[in-house]
Amino acid sequence: TSLVVEWGARTGREVLTLQVSDNTDARLLVGLYRCTDLPGQFVWEPGLLTRAVTGGAWLLIEDIDRAPQEVVAILAPLVQEGVLTVSSLGGQVRAAPGFQLFLTQREQAGSVREELAKLVRTVMVTSLKQEELKSVIKIRFPKLKDLTEKILRMFSIITSPQDHTNYPDQAKLVNTLRASRQVSVRDLVKWCKRAQDTFTNNPSTQQLPELLYLDAVDIFCRFIHHKPIRSFIAEEIAFTLNISKDQANYFSSVHKPAISLKHSGLQVGRVFVPLSSSPPSLPPLHSVFSVTRHTSTLLEAVARAVTNSEPVLLVGETGVGKTTSVQFLADKTGRKLKVINMNQQSDSADLLGGFKPVSLSRSLHSLRELFTSVFCDTFSSLDNSKFLGHLDTCFRDQRWPDALQLMLHSLKVGLDKVIKTDQKLVIRWKEVRAKIKTGQEMVRRTDLATVFAFIEGTLTEAVKNGDWTLLDEVNMAPASVLECLSQLLESEGSITLYEAGDYKSISRHKDFRLFACMNPATDTGKADLAPGLRNRFTELYCDEMSDQADITMLVTDYLGNLSLQAKQISSIVTFYSQARLAADTTLTNGLGHRPTFSLRTLCRALKIGSSNPCGSVKRSLYEAFSLAFLTELDRTSHPVIRDLISKYIVGIKETSRLLKQPIVQLDVQSESVAGFWVKRGTLDPKPQPHYILTDTVNQNLADIARIV
Repeated sequence: TSLVVEWGARTGREVLTLQVSDNTDARLLVGLYRCTDLPGQFVWEPGLLTRAVTGGAWLLIEDIDRAPQEVVAILAPLVQEGVLTVSSLGGQVRAAPGFQLFLTQREQAGSVREELAKLVRTVMVTSLKQEELKSVIKIRFPKLKDLTEKILRMFSIITSPQDHTNYPDQAKLVNTLRASRQVSVRDLVKWCKRAQDTFTNNPSTQQLPELLYLDAVDIFCRFIHHKPIRSFIAEEIAFTLNISKDQANYFSSVHKPAISLKHSGLQVGRVFVPLSSSPPSLPPLHSVFSVTRHTSTLLEAVARAVTNSEPVLLVGETGVGKTTSVQFLADKTGRKLKVINMNQQSDSADLLGGFKPVSLSRSLHSLRELFTSVFCDTFSSLDNSKFLGHLDTCFRDQRWPDALQLMLHSLKVGLDKVIKTDQKLVIRWKEVRAKIKTGQEMVRRTDLATVFAFIEGTLTEAVKNGDWTLLDEVNMAPASVLECLSQLLESEGSITLYEAGDYKSISRHKDFRLFACMNPATDTGKADLAPGLRNRFTELYCDEMSDQADITMLVTDYLGNLSLQAKQISSIVTFYSQARLAADTTLTNGLGHRPTFSLRTLCRALKIGSSNPCGSVKRSLYEAFSLAFLTELDRTSHPVIRDLISKYIVGIKETSRLLKQPIVQLDVQSESVAGFWVKRGTLDPKPQPHYILTDTVNQNLADIARIV
């Protein structure tokens, strides 16, 4: 990819990039009709392939081995005869001079597809040799020239572990690494950039080895899901960087980065994350977010990537704290975080934007803002306050023809004033003129058809404003939706709103950061990200919190207001361990599957219990843990969890006495339903004599009332 981009830059060529996948729609390459701002008007929007062909640009299609057959069928006549069939443009379009097609395929994908091999000239792009990597490091990172041999050995440990390590089960080592992300020179360059900055910012040589080692672990080890192999690779890297085995073990199992909120930012271990330039406030550390060793090490790794402007991919099972960690970091540094939940029905319009029906006033709002901005830059707003007030009145009363006529009157005067003095303002006034013309047509057609306008998506707004964006369950989204990310994930990334008919790239704000979360691809309906996308992220695998001390700290933080004794806290931790063991061995949920009890389940119970909704601490804890751990199970599994709650949360002897006592009514505006007090609505309660309350119905009612 970088070879094509580099040669395109050297020869002054426009290089368009397209990431394809199994689900890529061939129509998107050729083009589609789209609506415009004018009601009832549709225009042909050429796709990326058509634009490259007609404009004589270079087109780079990534991971062509994953493309469906229909995409290859479109490319065949283009390569063989130099023509592209586009019915909307009058049939066949001949490629303009300068057009060039480049296809990429990863070596791991095997041989080139037979139908492709007949069409293209295959060039094997070999990996950089050791001597070439040395030259790259010495030239691009001069401060690392003395570490070149160590860096190359460290890189070889990851890329060829079977040749440089003595792991007892070599086959498992190789297969585990192969099943994870594919480490490439891009990762090596990422580490070298961090190392160069470390040398610059930390002249003291005493801490240098440790800082370099921690960065190496984040980039080359943290993505490995198998903990023993991750620790083994970390030890090998430690040996290479002159870190003792004891130090490596300390960092992997004991070290807890300190987290403190300072006046100018958040200190997370070795990383300082500055506050936003316009933070809403300086909030204290949230008491319910438990800063355990588990969360601290994850936060430090995420913060390190954030300060280096690297996109972050968090991989882990449900409820291990992926989303919460990013939310915590954003909250404490005053950043606006936009969370987008991806699913199989997600559309590119959710991210980038699309045309949607709007009111005429909203559609003309952008014209009003543009006009006011250009007018005030050309004339004195104070001297023309009466005119601007009249314009505001027209917009407020929705007198659109009058408002547009007022703008037209000042348009000619404004152009005459700046045409010889300020060409930038001339361009802006011409933009106003074009939008006024469109506005007049919209007003004329508004009775005939619905008004549509391009509404920017959440990701586009974040890129422009410098907000943080989190794509949750990113591997649930169709690959065609994620294709827009490939351009954005580069260091100087941008996005292009082709759907809006605007081919100008929107450069990302310096404060914009992109995060993605996903469960491992072993889950049903979830696939791995395309290698070309996944490789551009800094990937961190999030383990489940298993350390007893960490879980004890979590329970203590959540239930601090209840003043429980240490023995009671310890019993709750034991309950969690026993409930998880039962979930893996004996319990079944309503669908007949094994339930999943995660940290999220425990935190839900703790959060509800801490509010003491029943007016009695023990009763509140009993009902809170029943709600979180009991309601999703089938009836045959209920006694197991009830017994565990009785034994560890309340006490076997007290359970029967506790359940015989009615729950205290804390709100007089509430009604008793199956023993629970439910807040009364605005209507009068009505008895339901026809509703038969059997034992099963009562149990179901109790489960629902408990939640409400």
